[in-house]
Amino acid sequence: SPMDAAPSMGITGFTTFGSQGNTRVDQADNIFQYAPSLSWIHGKHSVKVGAQIRRHQYNFFNASANFAGSYSFTGEITSTNTTAGNAVNALAEFLLGDVKTASYSIPQPMIGRRGYNLGFYLQDDWKITPKLTLNLGLRDEYESPMTTSNGMFARIDPTTGQMLVAGKNASASLNLYPPRVNLGPRVGLAYAADPKTVIRSAFGVFYYQLFSIVGGV
Repeated sequence: SPMDAAPSMGITGFTTFGSQGNTRVDQADNIFQYAPSLSWIHGKHSVKVGAQIRRHQYNFFNASANFAGSYSFTGEITSTNTTAGNAVNALAEFLLGDVKTASYSIPQPMIGRRGYNLGFYLQDDWKITPKLTLNLGLRDEYESPMTTSNGMFARIDPTTGQMLVAGKNASASLNLYPPRVNLGPRVGLAYAADPKTVIRSAFGVFYYQLFSIVGGV
């Protein structure tokens, strides 16, 4: 929390000490992955089925500038001619606690993004001949809409211009619902033309994960 940081002290004629702007940044990323699978070999077929489950947690805290307070001592208060720039007077004001100016920035809340990805697949490596192997597969991808751990989440609906706030006038995912079925076929082959030459070819459809490219703030 901001309470465990020293404020920034600016004394005319001396180097500023204490916490500087944007120096308090905490980030913790967690990815939990589960990948059960089952293989079955029968004749010329080697079949594998399985699933991949990933849960993402992105936790980020940037306290912002002057989150612990910023105080300046210029020497104007103790100076007889009320002019700034006297380092001796500025230091005296610091020791006396005579603050010339003070400011404070409210820290932004902790960002806690949450999401998960599901993948189910079926693959068959079919050895048609001793020289030719065909790889056939199908995968279904689903990526959940992003939510936040504290519900502090909002966006502008481009169709209505209305601000949507999670848990207020919108769902936890701000009324964003991705498609549940994203089928990605895979087809490949390997042909051994001779003992030193193998010809390979493959085709597949893949779906990118939005959560992995989401920025920090």
